[in-house]
Amino acid sequence: MRNIWLMTVFTLRESISKKVFIAFSIFVLLMLVGVFFAANLGFGDALKQSPVGFDKIMIMFKMGTANFVLSFGFLLSIFACASFIPSLLEKGTIDLFLSKPVSRAQLLGGKYFGGLLIFFIHIFVLICGIWLIAGMKYGHWDISFLWLLLSSLFYFAILNAVLLLFGVLTKSSGISMMLAYLLMFVSPLLANREKIFVLFPDKNTLKAVIDGIYYALPKLHEIQNIPKILALNEGKIEPQILISSFLFLLVVIYSGFYLFEKSDY
Repeated sequence: MRNIWLMTVFTLRESISKKVFIAFSIFVLLMLVGVFFAANLGFGDALKQSPVGFDKIMIMFKMGTANFVLSFGFLLSIFACASFIPSLLEKGTIDLFLSKPVSRAQLLGGKYFGGLLIFFIHIFVLICGIWLIAGMKYGHWDISFLWLLLSSLFYFAILNAVLLLFGVLTKSSGISMMLAYLLMFVSPLLANREKIFVLFPDKNTLKAVIDGIYYALPKLHEIQNIPKILALNEGKIEPQILISSFLFLLVVIYSGFYLFEKSDY
């Protein structure tokens, strides 16, 4: 565990030296400044008078704001972490690390958890910042909003696993990024596939293929909506969403570690 932690810290320092961490921090601070000014535009009285109810409208307001900002945060996080594995596998760099008393699994694990740590630090500041701004400005301190921390971390853990696998497989940060972005783009479409099926009423084979893809891939769109469901007590969370997504995460990470262990460097 000590070697994994050391590699995690090394990855954090690497992101700082490459100014990636700093750029991410500036983005988060700018977003919080924007949310602060938006909260001071005088929406408080209008929100309190809403027929929907103050608590519900505030939850929807905070969730909508956070998810909007997080959509850009995920894109930036993928960009920030995509180069960690390919840069590790560069000739000379990988030789240096493999000469150290650290196993390949510890080396790759440190890189993976380093990416998660960078993401968590910034997302913690962002989500807690929005929660504090809403609390101080409107007196709304709903703790359920903080479920976004866990759902966002799980969401990015899956994307980071994709970056790890295809970083090992292709040694290309560009390909890894494109596949992670594609997964983000496809997930909402698959989640709403029933609406697409209406356009193809007689295409049963196509429907079966799309259903198969949906159940094989992680349910990113649904994961992103879990905090809203919990906060508003609307609907229920399907266990298969979490189970299938977690299994996808395990399979992808295991595949990445297996390929890394078997590769000749």
